[in-house]
Amino acid sequence: DNQQQVSQVELLTPLCKTIASTDQQDTAEAGLNALHVILEGAGHNLSGDAWPILIEAISDLSGDCSNAQGRFSADRSAETWNTCSTLAFRCLKLIVDDFLDQLPRSE
Repeated sequence: DNQQQVSQVELLTPLCKTIASTDQQDTAEAGLNALHVILEGAGHNLSGDAWPILIEAISDLSGDCSNAQGRFSADRSAETWNTCSTLAFRCLKLIVDDFLDQLPRSE
């Protein structure tokens, strides 16, 4: 069996980067819905190194542009992004409620 294994981070990075960097709220919304499905179906199988990239992508949709450092030009605090903020909160709540013990500890 000569198949190369792909890490969870390699699989999740394109989705998370799209969520974090898009200026289109419908693209972010679709990405968050996909992320929520992944968390519900396979969150218990995610490794410690996958969590930071997920949480960073979700936090980029908080509407707070103070730490964005020019990564996106859309005003994510605008009313058109409300659904994305709600979905991001739902993903974060799922992580905290169901997977908090799996998150890597910061030193």
